[in-house]
Amino acid sequence: MRAAICCICLLVHCQAEQAKTYNIYEAPSEAERHQMVEEALQFLAKGQNGNGSFGLYKEVGVTSAVLHALLLSDPKYRNPENEVTLKALAFLLNNVQPDGRIADGKGYDNYKTSLAVSALTALPENSYRSLLDNIVDRKLLDEGKEKGALTREKVMSSVRDWFGKQQAQESNGYDKDKDPNYGGQGYGGVPMHDLSNSQFAMDAMHSLGVRQGDPFFSRMEIFVNRTQNLRAVNDLTDTAKFPELKNFAVQDDGGFAYAPGVSKSTEVRTPDGKKFAKSYASITAAGLKTLIQLGVKKEDIRVQRAKAWLSSNYSLEKNTGLDTPGESSKGSQGLYYFYWTFAKAMSALGDQTLKLKEGTEINWAEQLAGKLKSLQREDGSWLNEQDRWQEGDPNLVTSYCLVALYHCKESLQK
Repeated sequence: MRAAICCICLLVHCQAEQAKTYNIYEAPSEAERHQMVEEALQFLAKGQNGNGSFGLYKEVGVTSAVLHALLLSDPKYRNPENEVTLKALAFLLNNVQPDGRIADGKGYDNYKTSLAVSALTALPENSYRSLLDNIVDRKLLDEGKEKGALTREKVMSSVRDWFGKQQAQESNGYDKDKDPNYGGQGYGGVPMHDLSNSQFAMDAMHSLGVRQGDPFFSRMEIFVNRTQNLRAVNDLTDTAKFPELKNFAVQDDGGFAYAPGVSKSTEVRTPDGKKFAKSYASITAAGLKTLIQLGVKKEDIRVQRAKAWLSSNYSLEKNTGLDTPGESSKGSQGLYYFYWTFAKAMSALGDQTLKLKEGTEINWAEQLAGKLKSLQREDGSWLNEQDRWQEGDPNLVTSYCLVALYHCKESLQK
């Protein structure tokens, strides 16, 4: 009898374990987290390229991501005499263009400019001013670049205007009642606007002090609503507005898709043949963060349903929603981008715990820090073997992890 009971208990336990899509990690101590950060910082600093850039392709995007991570992670990088910061800032300022964007002629201007703004605004005003003086004194500016045009106020004013001009709005020929992409941002030079580029631009605009009520935000909110799989706010099925989407159905799970009517996951169709834009984890975290930045209250159905999606689909093992039957490896694509957006979203939300679908309550910061500890390589870096979206570059991936750890630390210290 006792043996039978033990077998039944074991069976129940195994079934419960099989139902779980997540692991539980031991949270690193404060000293361990500090060591993780220090080793990562050393890896990044040692890998700086001769021209001040970072990354395999020596371009603005990864350089900005690295500089932002350095500035957040250790005060020494905010010192105007810091050699690493001095060279990286000089590289970015040499790529400030007359129209305001911060880009290098290799494409992806919105993405690169957004990350550059996040890095530059992480520098205190007095540090920026002193760094600019040092850059000029050491003749690190390219020919034709003038100090007066590169003051923080000038750069930020110009870049804010540039973002406004890139947004899908009336001045660019977009109609909010006819164009699904209205209010969004794209890579630049590509017709489709997407939530990933939009959330990068929102990070930049938010760091520039733009807040709810600004026309940029009001237009962006329309776009974000159309990327959320929530019928209460998503009007893409209004055939009077969007007759071209008559065969599209809005999924109602509360998660987010890559763009209005578009997912980076596999195509899903209803029994009657209508197409879904499938939700997935990294973009849902990006959508949740953007809602908070837009000024949407925590009690709002959009925030609650997005959070519920992350709770129901929680896993640190994969970018949930990208994996499909027979293609489980796709779940590793954009995994570190997910860690980055998830940490920023939960930090913006202000919640220290996340209640999962079966009732387990986790401290998200402890769990994410524990997961990152398990993935850190001996040289202090992180790397995704699935190199889609540049995650084969350890400089970018390590930057994602440092920013995620920064937000974990902020949450754990509350």
